[in-house]
Amino acid sequence: MVELATLLAALFDGTEPLLDPGALSTLHAQPEQRFWLLRDLQQLLERTALESPLLIAVDDAHWADAGNGRGDPHAPTRLMGLPIAWLIALRAPREATPLVHALEHLKQDGAQTIVLGPLDDDAVMQLAAEILTAHPISRS
Repeated sequence: MVELATLLAALFDGTEPLLDPGALSTLHAQPEQRFWLLRDLQQLLERTALESPLLIAVDDAHWADAGNGRGDPHAPTRLMGLPIAWLIALRAPREATPLVHALEHLKQDGAQTIVLGPLDDDAVMQLAAEILTAHPISRS
Protein backbone atom coordinates (compact mmCIF):
# COMPACT_ATOMS: atom_id res chain seq x y z
CA MET A 1 0.00 0.00 0.00
CA VAL A 2 1.30 3.45 -0.90
CA GLU A 3 0.84 6.07 1.81
CA LEU A 4 -1.15 9.10 0.68
CA ALA A 5 -2.44 7.03 -2.26
CA THR A 6 -5.83 8.76 -2.29
CA LEU A 7 -4.35 12.26 -2.34
CA LEU A 8 -1.69 11.32 -4.88
CA ALA A 9 -4.33 9.74 -7.14
CA ALA A 10 -6.49 12.88 -6.95
CA LEU A 11 -3.53 15.04 -7.95
CA PHE A 12 -1.62 12.91 -10.46
CA ASP A 13 -3.97 10.32 -12.02
CA GLY A 14 -6.14 10.62 -15.11
CA THR A 15 -5.62 11.63 -18.70
CA GLU A 16 -5.13 15.27 -17.68
CA PRO A 17 -3.73 15.25 -14.13
CA LEU A 18 -3.94 18.41 -12.04
CA LEU A 19 -0.22 18.30 -11.31
CA ASP A 20 2.70 17.18 -13.46
CA PRO A 21 3.83 13.80 -12.09
CA GLY A 22 7.36 14.52 -13.35
CA ALA A 23 7.59 17.56 -11.09
CA LEU A 24 7.42 15.47 -7.91
CA SER A 25 10.75 14.45 -6.45
CA THR A 26 11.16 10.68 -6.22
CA LEU A 27 13.55 11.27 -3.33
CA HIS A 28 10.65 11.90 -0.97
CA ALA A 29 8.56 8.83 -1.83
CA GLN A 30 9.62 6.85 1.25
CA PRO A 31 7.30 6.88 4.32
CA GLU A 32 9.98 8.46 6.51
CA GLN A 33 10.17 11.34 4.04
CA ARG A 34 6.44 12.24 4.36
CA PHE A 35 7.20 15.76 5.67
CA TRP A 36 9.25 16.56 2.56
CA LEU A 37 6.72 14.92 0.23
CA LEU A 38 3.93 17.04 1.72
CA ARG A 39 6.09 20.15 1.37
CA ASP A 40 6.80 19.29 -2.29
CA LEU A 41 3.05 18.77 -2.91
CA GLN A 42 2.25 22.10 -1.28
CA GLN A 43 4.75 23.90 -3.52
CA LEU A 44 3.39 22.17 -6.63
CA LEU A 45 -0.16 23.11 -5.66
CA GLU A 46 0.87 26.73 -5.05
CA ARG A 47 2.57 27.03 -8.45
CA THR A 48 -0.27 25.32 -10.30
CA ALA A 49 -3.00 27.35 -8.55
CA LEU A 50 -1.25 30.59 -9.47
CA GLU A 51 -1.54 29.54 -13.14
CA SER A 52 -5.18 28.43 -12.95
CA PRO A 53 -7.80 27.80 -10.22
CA LEU A 54 -8.01 24.21 -8.98
CA LEU A 55 -10.83 22.00 -7.77
CA ILE A 56 -9.52 18.89 -6.04
CA ALA A 57 -12.22 16.29 -5.46
CA VAL A 58 -11.67 13.18 -3.36
CA ASP A 59 -14.58 10.75 -3.27
CA ASP A 60 -14.94 7.87 -0.81
CA ALA A 61 -12.28 9.38 1.47
CA HIS A 62 -13.41 6.98 4.20
CA TRP A 63 -11.41 4.32 2.30
CA ALA A 64 -8.24 6.43 2.31
CA ASP A 65 -5.13 5.00 3.90
CA ALA A 66 -4.04 6.33 7.30
CA GLY A 67 -1.22 8.36 5.73
CA ASN A 68 -3.73 10.76 4.20
CA GLY A 69 -4.61 12.08 7.64
CA ARG A 70 -1.28 11.82 9.41
CA GLY A 71 0.50 14.78 7.88
CA ASP A 72 0.29 18.32 9.17
CA PRO A 73 -3.48 18.84 9.64
CA HIS A 74 -3.07 22.60 9.15
CA ALA A 75 -1.19 22.30 5.84
CA PRO A 76 -4.29 23.07 3.69
CA THR A 77 -4.80 26.30 5.61
CA ARG A 78 -1.39 27.44 4.40
CA LEU A 79 -2.86 27.24 0.89
CA MET A 80 -5.74 29.54 1.84
CA GLY A 81 -5.81 32.63 -0.28
CA LEU A 82 -4.98 30.58 -3.36
CA PRO A 83 -7.69 29.58 -5.83
CA ILE A 84 -7.90 25.98 -4.62
CA ALA A 85 -11.19 24.36 -3.64
CA TRP A 86 -11.19 20.99 -1.92
CA LEU A 87 -14.21 18.71 -2.10
CA ILE A 88 -13.83 15.68 0.16
CA ALA A 89 -16.69 13.20 0.30
CA LEU A 90 -16.83 10.50 2.94
CA ARG A 91 -19.28 8.48 4.97
CA ALA A 92 -19.83 9.45 8.57
CA PRO A 93 -16.94 7.92 10.52
CA ARG A 94 -17.61 5.18 13.04
CA GLU A 95 -14.30 5.68 14.80
CA ALA A 96 -11.66 8.35 15.26
CA THR A 97 -9.05 7.91 12.53
CA PRO A 98 -6.16 10.18 11.52
CA LEU A 99 -8.30 11.43 8.62
CA VAL A 100 -11.19 12.27 10.97
CA HIS A 101 -8.79 14.21 13.21
CA ALA A 102 -7.36 16.06 10.19
CA LEU A 103 -10.85 16.98 8.99
CA GLU A 104 -11.75 18.23 12.48
CA HIS A 105 -8.68 20.50 12.39
CA LEU A 106 -9.81 21.82 9.00
CA LYS A 107 -13.27 22.59 10.40
CA GLN A 108 -11.66 24.43 13.32
CA ASP A 109 -9.63 26.42 10.76
CA GLY A 110 -12.82 27.44 8.94
CA ALA A 111 -13.58 24.64 6.46
CA GLN A 112 -17.26 24.28 5.65
CA THR A 113 -19.12 21.01 6.04
CA ILE A 114 -22.25 19.87 4.26
CA VAL A 115 -23.93 16.81 5.73
CA LEU A 116 -26.10 14.85 3.33
CA GLY A 117 -28.66 12.41 4.63
CA PRO A 118 -29.97 9.34 2.84
CA LEU A 119 -31.98 9.81 -0.36
CA ASP A 120 -35.71 9.28 -0.11
CA ASP A 121 -37.42 6.75 -2.40
CA ASP A 122 -38.40 9.34 -5.01
CA ALA A 123 -34.83 10.66 -5.22
CA VAL A 124 -33.48 7.11 -5.60
CA MET A 125 -35.94 6.48 -8.44
CA GLN A 126 -35.01 9.74 -10.16
CA LEU A 127 -31.27 9.06 -9.82
CA ALA A 128 -31.69 5.50 -11.14
CA ALA A 129 -33.71 6.80 -14.09
CA GLU A 130 -31.02 9.34 -14.96
CA ILE A 131 -28.16 6.86 -14.67
CA LEU A 132 -29.91 3.95 -16.38
CA THR A 133 -31.78 6.10 -18.91
CA ALA A 134 -34.81 3.96 -18.07
CA HIS A 135 -37.63 4.15 -15.57
CA PRO A 136 -37.18 1.73 -12.70
CA ILE A 137 -40.21 -0.12 -11.39
CA SER A 138 -41.19 0.71 -7.83
CA ARG A 139 -41.63 -2.32 -5.55
CA SER A 140 -43.69 -0.48 -2.93
